[in-house]
Amino acid sequence: PSLVIPDKVATIGWQAFQNNQIASLIIGKNVTMVSEDAFRYNLLSEVTIGTNVTIGANAFQDNPPLVCFCSAYSSNNKKAGHYIGVAGGGWSIQ
Repeated sequence: PSLVIPDKVATIGWQAFQNNQIASLIIGKNVTMVSEDAFRYNLLSEVTIGTNVTIGANAFQDNPPLVCFCSAYSSNNKKAGHYIGVAGGGWSIQ
């Protein structure tokens, strides 16, 4: 399934969408905080996110088989974009 977080949302709460089999995620442009464990235990392979979003501990952890999204986002200087999981692990920004 896909999930779109509306632009009117500013914060995604603790464990808000944990364990929901979400494969594709679009985070609204006004979201500034993704809290701890918010998207843990899903199936994420695509994430669209804005610039400089604060990401809580384990917010995107355990979305196999990919390397944690947080690492890719941080290593790209929290750059806005559409991130796609790549075979063998890791993320590519589009």
